[in-house]
Amino acid sequence: MSETKELIDLFENATKECTTKGLNLTIYRGMGKENRKYVDTHAFFEFEDFRVEISAKIIIVELESSGGERNLTKYWYLIAHHHISKPVRLFHLYRQRGKYEHAQTFLVWDFLYEKMVQKLGKERIEATLHPFREIAEVQSVIEDFKNQIKDF
Repeated sequence: MSETKELIDLFENATKECTTKGLNLTIYRGMGKENRKYVDTHAFFEFEDFRVEISAKIIIVELESSGGERNLTKYWYLIAHHHISKPVRLFHLYRQRGKYEHAQTFLVWDFLYEKMVQKLGKERIEATLHPFREIAEVQSVIEDFKNQIKDF
């Protein structure tokens, strides 16, 4: 099993735990037509890895092994142009092989996120960056993710 699939399965299982408690939500995973937001006839953005829609919020998990700033800034575009009306909570996970891998990406990510919040407001977008080396390190993120679902 690939590491990406294993991580997505962990988030999906956490979501299903919340579903058994009577919460009404919709789960989307992977790339595909149902996990896209069309902005015109021929252009769309993919949510890509994992998304949960609840009545008042969209909760998204993006998994990266390189790059990834686009997977933050696409939400700026979608929210600013009213393609997404619900608040977005983004968990952005970066797989690291070494302690300083992606250091420059994290600096740019922090800068871009600060600008996004200035323009959109924290009530429209909340995002957190989570570097990890081992899957076990993601457990606290999964707990935060579940809390976001349970809050509604």
